[in-house]
Amino acid sequence: MRELKTKSGKTIYIDDADYGIAVRYQWVLSRSDKYGRVVTRVDGKTVSYKKLIWGIAAPKRTLHSNGNPLDLRKENVMVFETVGEYARALHSTGRIRAGDAYVFNESVSKASQGRRTHGKRNSEYIGVRLAPNIRKWQSAIKHAGQTYWLGSYEKEEYAAFAYDKKAIELFGLDARRNFPQMSYDELSDKLLRVEKENIAIFGANLSKRHQGRLFSGVVKASKYVGVAPNKPTRKKPWRATISHQNKQYHLGSFDTEEAAAKAYDEKAIELYGDNARLNFPIY
Repeated sequence: MRELKTKSGKTIYIDDADYGIAVRYQWVLSRSDKYGRVVTRVDGKTVSYKKLIWGIAAPKRTLHSNGNPLDLRKENVMVFETVGEYARALHSTGRIRAGDAYVFNESVSKASQGRRTHGKRNSEYIGVRLAPNIRKWQSAIKHAGQTYWLGSYEKEEYAAFAYDKKAIELFGLDARRNFPQMSYDELSDKLLRVEKENIAIFGANLSKRHQGRLFSGVVKASKYVGVAPNKPTRKKPWRATISHQNKQYHLGSFDTEEAAAKAYDEKAIELYGDNARLNFPIY
């Protein structure tokens, strides 16, 4: 493998056999299409690396197995004979054929980073959406066919911080981000402050009131907060649950009501600290 520098200083990776020809031209990364191409000028016309070096032209299309348009080694470039084959590979939940196997195409995943599985985007930030049912900002990101839900936030920019942090974890520093000038550590510090702020907000009002609530339709038949009868099919008769920042924690099944209440108290202290509602207050 050999390396070449584009006009802007980017590094492209090519096969040893292609270096002798490729080094004669000045290459640039075009952003005129969706995924970017490495191109040069020949006789006043823009020509892609793949067409000039390999002779790949329409209707043939290509994708990169690792999602990096700067990796122009032949083993990384997949050639499709027709537009139909290319389209099927591109839209088959992001999977493309590599020999006899299918691998995930990172460029497809990166292009759909901020897409939601449902609902309209109503935020200026990538991957952020206002959830009308709870009136909070939520963020999510997609990678390799999986959607990561990143939580609900009081402010729009907080959800964008969470999105950017996860984007760096999944896609690296060249990920599509809302705050490209912020480093991973800066985003982590921001979210830590947000978490403390949320604890103060939720611990003082909403979440604290909902601590011991169970799912709808469950009849509370215990004198303890967060404790309810178990299903008749279960061996242990009592169970404990607690809510925190719109997330429900199931704490297990217990032989006695008091044991379930103590498990609840332990989790409540972990989640709410001094603001916790306890069955057995600590004086």
